[in-house]
Amino acid sequence: MYGHSVALGTGTDFSRFLSAMARQSIYYDPGIKVENISTNPKAKKRSQFRIRPPLISDLYEDMEIVELK
Repeated sequence: MYGHSVALGTGTDFSRFLSAMARQSIYYDPGIKVENISTNPKAKKRSQFRIRPPLISDLYEDMEIVELK
């Protein structure tokens, strides 16, 4: 379910990403999926980074909440 409020962040760069990692706001989540495990197992890697929603402002200079109609 989605609401009518959207968080809009502007102004970011790679140094903010690195700072957020150092503060452990962002964490690495290795998503490994195995297909055909019973016949011919094949691992599919999809590495990604995650951040908890309350900490997303660590990545942006400005954050605002926009109400959609």
